[in-house]
Amino acid sequence: MDNITSIKKKLNIIAGGNEKAFGNGMYAFLMFMIEHYRRVKTDLKMDFDSFIIIQVVVSHEVYIMQSFGTPKTYSEISEEFNKVSKATDIDDSLLIFKAKELMNKIQKSKLTVSSICQVTTLPKETVRRKVRSLVTKNILTQNKSEGLLVGSGYKKIFDETVPKTTAALSKLIKKWKETGVLDKLLAL
Repeated sequence: MDNITSIKKKLNIIAGGNEKAFGNGMYAFLMFMIEHYRRVKTDLKMDFDSFIIIQVVVSHEVYIMQSFGTPKTYSEISEEFNKVSKATDIDDSLLIFKAKELMNKIQKSKLTVSSICQVTTLPKETVRRKVRSLVTKNILTQNKSEGLLVGSGYKKIFDETVPKTTAALSKLIKKWKETGVLDKLLAL
């Protein structure tokens, strides 16, 4: 049995004795996604491809931040992006990564346009064009030795997006819990 067939069978189990549980859970998820897309477009005034590119760069940096010890709190990650937001150019941005181990890790696993294309499946020219625009807006920075990193303008996106998305995700999970969908999803 292939993976999709297995998942479909498990999804039918979610309904269990409550035939509407999956539909209610799906509706809540779709509303979460619609609200998320709307916030990207209206609050950030950004196309979703650009937003996804930013998320790939941010996820890479958060991964690197966390690779040296314990997982970071919201405040610790926010402070790292706050330091970047005060930078005036990429050299200043790199000062936050001044620990030699961290710089070596960034240089060994630098993020490039090509690696973003692999993750997102977006065409290379689209990624290149959108990265260029995001660099111009200081949301991202780019150089040959360190690749792509968040820029000084990212802090505003972080501050506007993370709390709202976290609250919306909490609301979604609470709805799933109320309807019994969460427990069934966790049991898959």
